[in-house]
Amino acid sequence: MSQLEVLRDTTGMQGFDYPTLEEIVTLWRSYQATGGLQPEEAWDAIAASLALDMAFSGHVRAKFSEH
Repeated sequence: MSQLEVLRDTTGMQGFDYPTLEEIVTLWRSYQATGGLQPEEAWDAIAASLALDMAFSGHVRAKFSEH
């Protein structure tokens, strides 16, 4: 399985799992190569997706409902 396929495979994941540095770098390079993004644009896309994942993960919602 390629590194990109590993990033896309979400079976068994519940909520937000923290990506490794290697996964982030692989995704960043992929965005530049396949998406034609500049390095800064690729990083902005990754940062935005991480923020959205954290904001809408099941763990965060569960935390808010407990209060």
